[in-house]
Amino acid sequence: METKKPIDLLALQDKLKQEEQSKSLADANSLSEEEIASYEKAQREVNIERLRIENEDLRLKLNIQREIHILEQQRLILENNTRNLANEDQKQDTQERKKYAQRIFWMLCSWLVIVLAAIVTSGSKAWDFHLSDAIVLALIGSMTANVAGFFFAVVKYLFPEKGSNAKDK
Repeated sequence: METKKPIDLLALQDKLKQEEQSKSLADANSLSEEEIASYEKAQREVNIERLRIENEDLRLKLNIQREIHILEQQRLILENNTRNLANEDQKQDTQERKKYAQRIFWMLCSWLVIVLAAIVTSGSKAWDFHLSDAIVLALIGSMTANVAGFFFAVVKYLFPEKGSNAKDK
């Protein structure tokens, strides 16, 4: 049975590097000084051009990042303005609802007082004023329906369902 000798990778890498260096030295010895200088100059120009391209690439990336940042700020400003307008709209709606709810309340109170006064006056036969039973029943019925209808309409307007939006309808 044969045992294999472990390969020393570091030694193998060193050996390859030495061979490459000896080849480059042999190639360098065969070149004239002008050719070596020209080669080094070309290498420097290539390195300078590579650095210039990398620098331009970094500038472009930086400009793109700036533009993205500016656009993001503008988007946030627009969202904030939209929210502010929605808040102002909601505040105005609330003020209008309060105002009209109060007006409807006083209109209903006045209507009830007038109808009640007519019924009481008709029942007491004051000022020679008399309403027939059918008219009194119709007045009471319509008064009840009006009060209930107005109340329902006002409640639906002042307290809309959470999922619906009155402006979308």
